[in-house]
Amino acid sequence: MKGDPEREEALASGDAELVGRLRGEIDGWKPRRGPDLRDLMVRAGAVRNLWVFYPAMSAVLAIVLIEAFLLMVSLHIGSLGGQPVQAHLGR
Repeated sequence: MKGDPEREEALASGDAELVGRLRGEIDGWKPRRGPDLRDLMVRAGAVRNLWVFYPAMSAVLAIVLIEAFLLMVSLHIGSLGGQPVQAHLGR
């Protein structure tokens, strides 16, 4: 709303107060000293044990793929469903 006097005048008094407080917070914000990469890496490493995470996700992926295959076979979707064989024996 900054720079738009028509919209600022149309605000109710409560909204104008809120906009003023938000502007004050935004204008007064100062960035911290920067990202703490060491702390970030420690927290990211502590979140999960990769020896458990990757095999578990591989098992989940295998289950999803098998279920998708079985669903497609049962619904005869694509070439996975049974195809009738045209047999012309002895003719």
